[in-house]
Formats: sequence, structure tokens, C-alpha cells
Amino acid sequence: MNEARNVAEVNAQFDYLTQLYNRRAFASAVDSQWHYTARHEKNCAIILADIDWFKNINDKYGHAAGDKVLKDIALILKLKIRKSDIVARWGGEEFIIFLPNTDKMSAIKIAAGIREKIQDSVYQYEDNLLQISASFGVAEYDKSMTRLEDLIKEADIALYKAKDRGRNTVCDVNGPVESNI
Repeated sequence: MNEARNVAEVNAQFDYLTQLYNRRAFASAVDSQWHYTARHEKNCAIILADIDWFKNINDKYGHAAGDKVLKDIALILKLKIRKSDIVARWGGEEFIIFLPNTDKMSAIKIAAGIREKIQDSVYQYEDNLLQISASFGVAEYDKSMTRLEDLIKEADIALYKAKDRGRNTVCDVNGPVESNI
């Protein structure tokens, strides 16, 4: 009975498809680091990523193709982040990365590297080669932020700027930043 409970608890923390943390587990994993960061006014940043035109992939090739793309992107994220970073599937085709001890410029460089890797990778589903890109919103902690949700909200605003700018780009709340690195 204990083994079944342990398996259920582990399964409840991970997204079945991507094997990344789910939203709830992300919040739990980040909580102590967030409070440490806020208490000691350390640097940290959030990256929100969204696969561009994901609905078109599902509509044109089917949900199995979309699932494969999600798994492929999750693998890229796992390979491109540092051991101290925390990545999760945020929802649908969105991913979130918490970057402890990281300023905004460093977070932008990480996001730009991931964006390039996603863009340059080959995605194959059956006999189809798929072109995939992603948009990124980056935000850095500042001491006016009292909750993790404040930082996530700023990254979400930045992500919407990236989408509005034509996608396949990295933005902060002021707009595109990738060309500044």
C-alpha cells in the first residue's frame, strides 16, 4: 500500500507527457528558494516559453504530433538549463523556468540559447519535418515583488510582447531584448 501511495505522490508532481514538474510541483519546488531570494534580496529570474503556432501542429498533423513536439521541447529545456534551475510544464504548450541567483541579462542569454536550439532542431513526425519556434518572456526579481506570482506575471507580460512582436523572440516587459546580448 505504501508503494502505491509513493508512486501516486510522484505521479502527482510530474506532467505525464513531458516528465517535467507540473504547475503545482513547480510552485512547491520554488517556494523555499523564492522566500530566500526575497528575504536576502538575491537575484532570480523567470522565463516563460510558449511554442509558436502549436494549435496549427495539432490541427495539421494530429495530437500525436503535438505530443511529440512537447516531449522534444521538454528534452531541449532539460538539456539547456543548469542543475539549479527548476523547469515545469506550465500548461498546454507553455513552460516555465525558475533561475535562482540569476540576473536579467543572464536569464535573457539562457532564453536566447534555448530559443535558438528550438529553432535549429529537426522535429520529425512520421514522414513530416516540422518547423518549430518558441517565444520567451523574461522577468527579474525586484524587491517590490512580494509574491512569486508577481514575478510570473511580469514574465507573462513579456511573453505576450514576444508574441505581439511576431514570435520566435525573447522579450522583457519593455520589449525585445535578444538583440541586446
